[in-house]
Amino acid sequence: MEGETCRRVIDRIRGKLSFPRVRTADTLLHRLVLFRGRMGELEVDVQVASEAVVALWRGKSQAMDPSAALAPIFTEVVARAVDGGVPVVHDFCGLEFFNSATVSAIIRHLKALGERQIHTTVRYDGSLRWQRTFFDALAITAAKTGHLTVAPVTVPKP
Repeated sequence: MEGETCRRVIDRIRGKLSFPRVRTADTLLHRLVLFRGRMGELEVDVQVASEAVVALWRGKSQAMDPSAALAPIFTEVVARAVDGGVPVVHDFCGLEFFNSATVSAIIRHLKALGERQIHTTVRYDGSLRWQRTFFDALAITAAKTGHLTVAPVTVPKP
């Protein structure tokens, strides 16, 4: 799976979850931002389509207690997934850094999604060592659940 492009991962996810084929390959990647959460240098855009709720993470998360700032974002993601009966995709490819407090908040959110039986895919930049270290560990946990998929992708460098 390493070396896959973002589009291929999304196409594979669509096939695994039996999504209907869409007119353009970029439909899942490009849509209007429904909700934007900001916390310092971190920005999370929540986008909704008929196929999935997508949270795009960009920037850095260095807050000592990010849970309060991330709670409205996580609430929106869960609500939209439940309302639409669709899976969730968390895309961390644009994330430059996150601290251990952010890791804890993310793990609690992923557990909450699993408890609601919402299939979740976590995408990350497989070429970044620090992301690979965390998400490889998360993949071990994902193997124990039926609701979480962790997928490294290759992000084109400018």
